[in-house]
Amino acid sequence: MKNLLPPLAAILALPFTACDKKQTETSSTSPASAPAPAATPAVDHKAAFTAALNGVAAEMNALKGESQKPGVNPMETMKKVPPVIAKLAAVPTTGLPEEVAAAFGKVVANANARAAMLSRIPADLPSDPTAMPAYVQSHPEFMNTMRELQTRMGPLTVDGRTASGEFKAAADKHGIDISEFEKANSEESAPAKANPEK
Repeated sequence: MKNLLPPLAAILALPFTACDKKQTETSSTSPASAPAPAATPAVDHKAAFTAALNGVAAEMNALKGESQKPGVNPMETMKKVPPVIAKLAAVPTTGLPEEVAAAFGKVVANANARAAMLSRIPADLPSDPTAMPAYVQSHPEFMNTMRELQTRMGPLTVDGRTASGEFKAAADKHGIDISEFEKANSEESAPAKANPEK
């Protein structure tokens, strides 16, 4: 029995030794034989930002075009502005220079303030401009709301011009093209204003 112990111990130890040796060989050869992981493509944050901003600009231009069609009540079109502003707020600023992201944040804050004002336009406002006089007569609070909107929009418009100027300067400094957004955001191409008292 004593003679069997060493060979039995050696036999039992053999698989562990072999496994250790095999694992060492595998670990030393696997990096060379394994394919290198695919490189993650670099994201062009400026291009992504510009593309998203241009998408919002296209929607803004579509609303402006709609508001200038004959027979369309511009007030009805203004009710569609807040959802577009929400998309502006969702434009990604990840990876942008801090100066650009901060300036854009001011533009978004101003747009959100304007959208909050526009959201006060009554939901039951008629889409037919010829129905407005009767609506105004039957809803006297509407004119008060409109006067308040006009009063509050003045300062917001001034702040908006300042924010847009800072945004343009920051974008230009860092080589980011915001020209499509500038055109869409210009007052010359803004939705036509309705005169509900007519």
